[in-house]
Amino acid sequence: MKTEDTALEYVHLPQSEDLGPKGRSYTITEKLVEFGDRKILVLETEASDISFCDSSHACELRTLIAKGYVKRWKYRKTAEGMDVSLLEPISAGDEKIELLKYLRKTYNVENIV
Repeated sequence: MKTEDTALEYVHLPQSEDLGPKGRSYTITEKLVEFGDRKILVLETEASDISFCDSSHACELRTLIAKGYVKRWKYRKTAEGMDVSLLEPISAGDEKIELLKYLRKTYNVENIV
């Protein structure tokens, strides 16, 4: 959901809970990453026993997803009791490129969004 000044509300997902179908595993872990003088919410996703449409197979796939700069952390709850944070989008450009390089080096992960 968008709010004024382009901030986005992010509904937090269950942490380190297996969200995958039976026989496979998919987990999401939130990380607050210091970048410059700001904090960024980064989701680390891990999936295992993945089969692709070309019949190839991967034992594990790890991805980092940079969701945005934290403006307000877990400042309210949804009707279902889920935490909500207010995030500022990360603009495309040099700062995003530097962030992706930093995440790749710091967490040794190639798949970063």
